[in-house]
Amino acid sequence: MNKTRKLNILQRGALQTWASIIVYSVCGIAAALIFDRLEKARFIVIAEQAQKKGTINQETAQHLKMIINTPDFLEFLCIIISVFIGIAVILWLMRLAAGLNWSWPVTLPKAVEFSTAMQKMGKFDIADQMASIHKHRLRVYIAETPIHGEQHENIRAKLYPYANNKRLVLESVITTNIGKRLLCLDADDYEPIYQKYSLTEKVANSARVAELEEAVKVLNGFLKSKEEDNDKLTGENANLSSTITRLKNKEKTDPARETKAQKGEQKKIPFWRVAGPLINRLIAEAGPDTKYTRPQIQAEFEKELEGCSALKPVVAVLLRTSKKEAEGVPFDLEGWAMELIRVGLGEYAKKEGGAAKKS
Repeated sequence: MNKTRKLNILQRGALQTWASIIVYSVCGIAAALIFDRLEKARFIVIAEQAQKKGTINQETAQHLKMIINTPDFLEFLCIIISVFIGIAVILWLMRLAAGLNWSWPVTLPKAVEFSTAMQKMGKFDIADQMASIHKHRLRVYIAETPIHGEQHENIRAKLYPYANNKRLVLESVITTNIGKRLLCLDADDYEPIYQKYSLTEKVANSARVAELEEAVKVLNGFLKSKEEDNDKLTGENANLSSTITRLKNKEKTDPARETKAQKGEQKKIPFWRVAGPLINRLIAEAGPDTKYTRPQIQAEFEKELEGCSALKPVVAVLLRTSKKEAEGVPFDLEGWAMELIRVGLGEYAKKEGGAAKKS
């Protein structure tokens, strides 16, 4: 748990407090001075009027003016103190009056419990609830009996007149009556606002649902693409497994020549170092309708062999026949080499006859 940050007196806003005190003091002193001057001016006017009427002579009037204008610090200080005390008493009385509720009770045909009503509109904090009350100018009532549940009919309640007055509203009155489940709203006032809120919320939810549905479509498309890739790889794996199985079964069909076949296969290892990657590559590059012809296999084999130049002499010896030597084609796959590659390609090798399909 994070510890509360310690702040010094200035960081706690002491300057702001002192500035406020100074401003209030200056305002109070100015008000007292104005009040003092107005009162003295009033007495001087009275003295001048008395002089004109002959009630007092001019000398007496001058003496009165001097007495009235004579500064009296103690009197001035009393006036300032009186002003501040008067303001404090007025504010205290106003707050005290705000805590009373002299409204006459009314019968609400349908009353909605305040806390429940606010929570239905997504307002869970008391500050947000009061802000909503001020925003919509809702009338708040204090019921005579607790409201159990969301709403109740024919409730006797008194209007709390200061609910929409930010200066006079007492939070203690609000929270206390919320706790007692006495604070309520007139359903006729609340329902139109709630319906408007529900419509706005519905539109927002619809937009959110549309966004989520679009995201689901994108994810489904991605998933489908991966499933297709998986199916393709599964098919390739099945083909390779089938090829391996066929080769193993072929080895088992002629146990008498096992030793000779093994020696033959060992001799063909250089060939398989070229043919094996070739078969895997051709299967990986094949489409659903691809069927490799013999010329295509021959061309791809020679291309693959170019990347393994060190194996060329050995492969040439393995593939050598008198016919190939005479025709000058040492890497022609005619015979067992072509058949082994076609067996490895499986369904991707074109059967004899018919026009070749492009890979």
